[in-house]
Amino acid sequence: MDRNELDNFEEVRNNLQMIEEILNRMPLEHGGENDVFAVTAEDMDNLLSNVTPDMSGKDVAEKAKTMLHTCHKVLKLRKKENRLTPEQKSLLEDIEKLS
Repeated sequence: MDRNELDNFEEVRNNLQMIEEILNRMPLEHGGENDVFAVTAEDMDNLLSNVTPDMSGKDVAEKAKTMLHTCHKVLKLRKKENRLTPEQKSLLEDIEKLS
């Protein structure tokens, strides 16, 4: 995502909604409500329910990056170990676009 897209609230929100959808489809690998993907999906849902079009897309993206930090680390580790599923690979790419 280039700088202009980060400044576009709608573009950022749409990308975050796609990330949230993928997170919600992730299998619960660690069991229950403490799964990193499940926790992050819930955090993303809360973020998206509180953003408004008058907010800066860049600010929203920064908040999301903070929430996605642990997921990003987990996915990078799995990539290094060649254990990413195609959906996880897509999620990693989407998260990295926020940078």
